[in-house]
Amino acid sequence: MACRWDVGKRTAIGVLLALCSFALCAIGSLTAAASQAGDLVLTGSQYVEIVGQTYHQRSDIIVGDNARLVIRDSAIVVDDDYDWQFAIHVQGKGVLELENVTYSSRSGNAIEIIGDENARLGLLSVRGTRYRVMLYGDSTATLQDVKIPEVDLIANARMTATDSEIDSLARMSLGEALTIGLEGLRPGYFEDWATQGVIASGDLSLSLTLHNTSVASWALIARQGTHATISDSDLQSINIQLVNTRGTIRGLRPGFFANWTLGDLGLVPPPSELCLQTTSVSAWALQRGEGCNLTVVDSQVSLWLDGNLTLSATNTVFDMVGLNSMSTASMSFDDCSIESYLRLDQAHVSLAGTARFGREIDLGGWNASSVRRSFEVVVRDASGQPLPQETVQIADRWGHVVSSGPTNGEGRYTFEITFTDTNHSGSWSVGLPGYTTTPLTFFSASPLVIVAR
Repeated sequence: MACRWDVGKRTAIGVLLALCSFALCAIGSLTAAASQAGDLVLTGSQYVEIVGQTYHQRSDIIVGDNARLVIRDSAIVVDDDYDWQFAIHVQGKGVLELENVTYSSRSGNAIEIIGDENARLGLLSVRGTRYRVMLYGDSTATLQDVKIPEVDLIANARMTATDSEIDSLARMSLGEALTIGLEGLRPGYFEDWATQGVIASGDLSLSLTLHNTSVASWALIARQGTHATISDSDLQSINIQLVNTRGTIRGLRPGFFANWTLGDLGLVPPPSELCLQTTSVSAWALQRGEGCNLTVVDSQVSLWLDGNLTLSATNTVFDMVGLNSMSTASMSFDDCSIESYLRLDQAHVSLAGTARFGREIDLGGWNASSVRRSFEVVVRDASGQPLPQETVQIADRWGHVVSSGPTNGEGRYTFEITFTDTNHSGSWSVGLPGYTTTPLTFFSASPLVIVAR
């Protein structure tokens, strides 16, 4: 069944739309600015063509089975409220073809096109802001004359880009049981480059071909079991996946690596065999799965957590920390900071120790989560000497005392607050009876120092 939207043939389209029937979606009458209120779902062998329209996407577009969606000479405007709210999903053996299309969010939010399973994507002369193409499974994408902020290649995905500009080839996945050597991954112009030419052995799990295409930055994921050597490269980031891993990561910071291997860290079991030769890395990320018990020391990394985890960190800067759905984490910090981004999605966290947060940190999402945070108060006199047996009081925003107790012999007092969906943006106060109080929020640094004058 085919359905075509064409601004130049409204009468015929009205008749055709009356004949089109979609079990899982309802398409409204055609206007100069077409829109879809609910999910636009194409299944079976359905075919829809949108031509010469400004199409307002107010939910997901899903192309599955053997369905095909063609959009030409049009603008897709996503009417969303936050990043990644809606997407174009192509799955099964579905096909998406975009030609001479602009793809953007009405509110300037981040949006995405996702290919999975055996999906096929064809993008010709596509422009947009803050959008990415993510390829999973055995999906395939062909890009020509495309300017795109980000492309992610995960699992066995394949992509060919011609006469295009890619700001970031991010999350390029180095697959399991793959031995590969990559060199010259630097920002620049690639006249004729392909991963097929640098495979050492093993099944190809990363397939990328570039013709007359520029890439502004490269980022890699080292999956469990990867065997990879990267040489003479300049990488934006490397994400190391860890599963059931134990040990200490020490001194993992951005910089230049003349001859470095992941095995030097001594993790058990070794997550992958990754070797860097004359290569610069601007950022490191650790993606931790179930069963990890990890210590991070003297490092600067991003951290993505999933499952039940235990983490200890000392003298470490976390550029960002994200916890995936239903994660449970126990984190102990000693002189550590979370600088730019914190995301909690149905996660439950215990956070103790010396923790600081960046001045402009973004709380990327707090959804059905809780954080039991331990704070320490240090009470001193004007000369800096600790004051034992001083009563410390913590009051809620209404002035009700919720916790109190005496400092120990070192002038320290420790208390906990459980932050939830309803109170994480609230404010408390800490102080000594009769003295000026100090404001306390989720992002307050610990320890808090009180000077009794």
